This record gives sequence, structure tokens and C-alpha cells, in this order.
Amino acid sequence: MRTWSKGAVMAATIIIGVFVIVFYRAAASFVDRYYVTPSWDSVLFLACPFLAVCALLCYAAYRTNEPKSSWLSLALIVIIAAVWAAVPFSLMMKNGQDYHFEYNRWVSEPGKRSLMVDNMLRRYELEGMPRMDVVDLLGAPSSPADYRTGDELVYSLGIKPADWEHPVQASLVLYLDGDDQVDHYEIKRSQ
Repeated sequence: MRTWSKGAVMAATIIIGVFVIVFYRAAASFVDRYYVTPSWDSVLFLACPFLAVCALLCYAAYRTNEPKSSWLSLALIVIIAAVWAAVPFSLMMKNGQDYHFEYNRWVSEPGKRSLMVDNMLRRYELEGMPRMDVVDLLGAPSSPADYRTGDELVYSLGIKPADWEHPVQASLVLYLDGDDQVDHYEIKRSQ
């Protein structure tokens, strides 16, 4: 069996190391810009290159005639790849938390409401909810200023992540019926 020289293994290790750094830096930018959250697809997207790098390095270490030094190179690159892979994974976990509705964040961080609104709508049945229960759940609406009267409550959502390249403001509008309960709601987008 033909073996690789120590120099060939070192060159392969450096090339793969540069690839790992560039890939995971680009992945971190992508995750941050498009607010990617943890899912099977996103985890596989980030894990496959890491596993491929590990497989290539194992093959390179196997093919060398100096296994001790090549296994040391392998261990070093796997550690570097794991650290670099942690960056986009940690950003995805943070993004996943941003999508989770919590009253305090809804009230104190109105710019992130667009991230939380879908989670909130899945967790709470707004239709049929009395006006003051909505205010207890979501805080004071963006308009009207006197939220105790009128037939709608409007909560500004800011800009949805998918709309960042073409900014569109969004609002959650709750329409109230004659019994002062939510009849229906919609998310309105405005230019």
C-alpha cells in the first residue's frame, strides 16, 4: 500500500483547516443574517462538512507512514473544527430562544416581536379572548393610545427576518367584536 509523506499529510491538514475556518465563518454569517433556528436541516447543513473533514483526516492519517504525528494533526484539526462549528450552532440556539414568546421580551424588545409572534399565536388562542386579557398577555398596544376603547388593537412587530432585504413593517391587528372580545386577527404589512 502506498503511503503519504508527512509533508503531504501536513499540507492536506492545512488545506482542510482553512476550509473549515472559511466554511464555518460563512455559516455563522448566514445563520446570523437569516436568523436560522435549530432544525434537522440546519444541523445537518452544519454537521456534514465537519463529518466529511473528520473522515478525510482519518483517511490521511491512515495513509501516512508516521501514524503518531498524523493522528496528532488529526486531533488538532478536529478540535479546531469543533470550536469553529460551535459558533454557528450557538447562534442557532440563540436564534431559537429569540423566537420563543415571553411577555418581558415582547414588551421590552419590540424590535424582536416579529420573531416571537408565530410562537405566541401557536401558544395562545386569541380569538374569543377579552380585551383586558389580551392587554395582560401582550402589554399595551402600539395604537390606539387609549386601548380600553375602539374595535381594534394594533401591536407593531417591526420587520420580519425574511423581509430584511426588502424592509416591510408588520403589525399584529386584533379586531374586537361587540362583546369586547377578539373576533379575529391578522398580520398586516405596510410599505
